[in-house]
Amino acid sequence: MGLLLCASITTAQQEDPLHANDSLYGEQNLILPDTLVIKPDTLRGQDSLIIIDSLSAYNEDQAPAISPNALQFRVDFKSIDSLHFDMKNHKVFMYNEATINYDDINLKANYVEMDFNKTEIFASGIPDSTGKERGQPIFVQGESEFRSQTMRYNYESKKALIQNVMTQDGEGTIRGDVIKKMPNNEANIKGGSYSTCPSCENRDFEFRYFKSKVIPGKRIVTGPAYLVIEDVPTPLFLPFGFFPIRQGKNSGILIPSWGESTDRGFYFEGGGYYWAINDYIDLKIVGDIYTGGSWAVKPSTRYKKRYKYSGAFEFLYAINIVGEEGQSDYRRDRDYQIRWQHRQDKKARPNSTFTANVNIRSSKSNYYNPTTAQDYLSNTFQSSVAYQTSFSGKYFLTLNANHSQNTKTKLMTLTLPEVSFNVNRLYPFRKQNRSGSMKWWEDISVNYTANMKSTVTIADSLLFQSETWDQVQNGIKHSIPINSSVKLLKHFTWTNSINMTDRMYLKTIEKNWVDTVFSGNDTIPGYVREDTISGFRNAFDANFSSSITTRVYGMFQFGKRFPVQAIRHVITPKVSFTFTPDWGDPYWGYYKSYFDPILEEDVEYSIFEGSVYGSPPRDKSGNVNFS
Repeated sequence: MGLLLCASITTAQQEDPLHANDSLYGEQNLILPDTLVIKPDTLRGQDSLIIIDSLSAYNEDQAPAISPNALQFRVDFKSIDSLHFDMKNHKVFMYNEATINYDDINLKANYVEMDFNKTEIFASGIPDSTGKERGQPIFVQGESEFRSQTMRYNYESKKALIQNVMTQDGEGTIRGDVIKKMPNNEANIKGGSYSTCPSCENRDFEFRYFKSKVIPGKRIVTGPAYLVIEDVPTPLFLPFGFFPIRQGKNSGILIPSWGESTDRGFYFEGGGYYWAINDYIDLKIVGDIYTGGSWAVKPSTRYKKRYKYSGAFEFLYAINIVGEEGQSDYRRDRDYQIRWQHRQDKKARPNSTFTANVNIRSSKSNYYNPTTAQDYLSNTFQSSVAYQTSFSGKYFLTLNANHSQNTKTKLMTLTLPEVSFNVNRLYPFRKQNRSGSMKWWEDISVNYTANMKSTVTIADSLLFQSETWDQVQNGIKHSIPINSSVKLLKHFTWTNSINMTDRMYLKTIEKNWVDTVFSGNDTIPGYVREDTISGFRNAFDANFSSSITTRVYGMFQFGKRFPVQAIRHVITPKVSFTFTPDWGDPYWGYYKSYFDPILEEDVEYSIFEGSVYGSPPRDKSGNVNFS
């Protein structure tokens, strides 16, 4: 282009008479000063910068044009059988499990034909040896998915013509004989149906229509439509159809199911309202009602916060009436269910965890209101709620709540709460910046453990009654072991320990013998009466143990001629002594007695009998062990 530009400049100079005279004059006498002046002016007029700009202008204006048939995005395609390129007609043929990815489009079929002249893709299945068509097209664009018999798609206009198609939109299944897909993903259907049946293959019920328009994620509008059940048309006819399509969480009314129960009559079950509160929690309130008078209300909620926690809570309260009032088979039961599941993400709090799996119910609720088939067949249910945490890696706290229930015996055991607190081993006399050898008292260690528990075993029908809490057994237990280890004569280890335990209770018992009572013709034989005494009492006990141990090493050598050249053995002899004082002495008041005239002797008992952590040992004991 630089040559062409120079040529045009030379032509212009020749047409100018002034420049023509100067040039001719310069050519006749090249040594004239005027000629030298004219030539620099000419060079200044033809600046080299202008030549560079002209090359840049050429790259922008004269760049090769892009073919109108060129693709706008990269195409990835493959097939298992074969690929055939028709370069003359600009076509590609793919056979057997062909896959095409283009922009947000994914197409799978056993036969695919790409026509670059028409910017079209045609897909269909291929008949197998039995004549059945296999590998029919599956077309996905964005969130829309179509399964069809044949499909023709223009990837430039983004329009498609699809035959015998089925697609999911929201919770509904849409079918059509012929569908024309528009660039905005709207679809015009000729000869189709719409159903909310969860099974895509079994068409239990559906609305059939002649024409319709589908606006994805919003609505389906149809012309005249009629209801079909089990492929049998019904006389239920609609002049037009309007089916809203919603995705994600949406509040709304829940339509109940209906039927008949042999014991409780006709019913409506599961009707109510669903409330999508926000992205983290929802609420569903449904109920059941029976013509025999039974009813139930079942609120439930789910919650989830990513990287924090998730769970669900369900509650059921029901009145179940069987038979007619006044008849011998009449029965009225009040039933309940409480289910709670909670999970904490491990990333939320590395030093603490909280989990819950609660399943509490009355004995009859499993029969009338089972949630799963497994619940219906089970008669034992358990629950647990646990929280664990640590402080500075030295102090550990555990909180538990447990429940076990047998619907056959109708007994329930609750442990609420159970607390455990532990402290790592401490050396109270050891200096942090110690220098020199360790003194014997610096090796004294102390541990501490505290436990607390409240438990009760009752009939499940008394769970929410006030007398339930009168039967609760509770207590607190403190354990403090003190240990010391001393080296004797360099080869012996002398270990001493004192174990102290303190139990705290809010109830004690008192037993007395009640003599036989004669009242008219009735006789009440003598018996032991047990009374519960409310009030705080603690029970302290301790024991002392001491042991001396050492290690003796020996070796027996066989020599190099034997496969086993030597045997090394270690002997650890140990002598230990344990002493427990008499905590049954009347001074402590832990044990009392009453006279039994039948046995004709005093019967001793502990005032903490039946408590969760038991009683201190009654008799003095001392043991010496050799090992």
